[in-house]
Amino acid sequence: MKYFHGVEMTQERFIFSTPKDIFKDRKPLDTRTFIGTDEIIDRKKQIYELTMVMQRILRGSEAFVSVYGVSGTGKTALVCSMANEIVNQYSDFVKVCYICCQTNKTEYQILAKICEVFGYPHVPNNSSSFYGLLEKTLKAENKSLLLILDEVSLVDGKDLNSLLYNLHEISQNMFRENHHCVSGILISNDMRFLDSINGSVRSRLGENTIQFPAYNIAELWNIVNDRVEKAVYKAYLSELLLSKCTQSIGQNSGDARECINTINAVYEFLEYSDSKEITEELITQAYEKIKCDKYKGILLLLPKSLKISLLAVINTQDKNVSSVYNTYLMLCKGAKIPKLSFRRFHQFIDELEKTNLIKTCNISSGRHGMKRVIEMNVEDNIVRQIKEIVESTISVF
Repeated sequence: MKYFHGVEMTQERFIFSTPKDIFKDRKPLDTRTFIGTDEIIDRKKQIYELTMVMQRILRGSEAFVSVYGVSGTGKTALVCSMANEIVNQYSDFVKVCYICCQTNKTEYQILAKICEVFGYPHVPNNSSSFYGLLEKTLKAENKSLLLILDEVSLVDGKDLNSLLYNLHEISQNMFRENHHCVSGILISNDMRFLDSINGSVRSRLGENTIQFPAYNIAELWNIVNDRVEKAVYKAYLSELLLSKCTQSIGQNSGDARECINTINAVYEFLEYSDSKEITEELITQAYEKIKCDKYKGILLLLPKSLKISLLAVINTQDKNVSSVYNTYLMLCKGAKIPKLSFRRFHQFIDELEKTNLIKTCNISSGRHGMKRVIEMNVEDNIVRQIKEIVESTISVF
């Protein structure tokens, strides 16, 4: 019998199974839910440092600060929480503009977002006209501008330099005329983005940084325990689940978002399962489903040639590139698609490595020189599921 999201699927009809009443409020286990500063746990030092920055901005002074740390450490949550408090209490003094650079990677796109905040009908034809208009508007309204750039490492280095330089110039002009200033908070998972900023721009802005370290096991426990108690009924609280998730993620990534999502997925899995309580087997099944769903989304988007290349890696015991390429040629013949050159196959391997499904390394073969070795970058049980998914989407024999 097959099930899809709690629905028993037969040829005649769909039979909806009744989920268990586990959740009293799903929001605490939804990482998209906005939380206040008082709900952010184990970030006292960072809260204090950001509070100092916000006080400078409210006094009308300039403040540019870089906030960095690995994914899921509370950077965006804390910055946006404080920015929201400023919007609610001090909107007469400060204009806040939050921009996610995942979808706004150029100077023009960022300027267009700022135009939306200020209600400009369109972006001026050239950037110098825009900066002049922005300065004029801020002076007329006698307000500070707080620009928050999230995922700023994705912005092209040249565009970022131009943006920060011009904003600093506006800020300096306003300061000389006793107006409020322009400030910026740059959020990134990668501290190396500072290397793309010119030395002259960095010296003007200062070297102010706030670091968010990865959460340890105890801190993850505090975070998820608080959320789980708010989200599920007492009968379904499980120390086993919290212990396994916090230990696994705390020892690896320290990502609170990943930990919350994993626990939420286990409870959603429990809703429609036959089990009445959380067991180690249920946790393992839920974890495998999360992993499989993640990779299934990637696999379905891959073109047929890349799928066959991945299948060649899985089916080859000797993982050097030449042996994998020979397997690839056999699979191409079975699938009746044109085979590609060895050089082009190398490029396919590079593209697959970017998906994090495989990893490669160069090892020495003595007098035969170096050879490139390919390995799967996921657990064996996930590899089997990936193979089934790939084989179901292509016909190789």
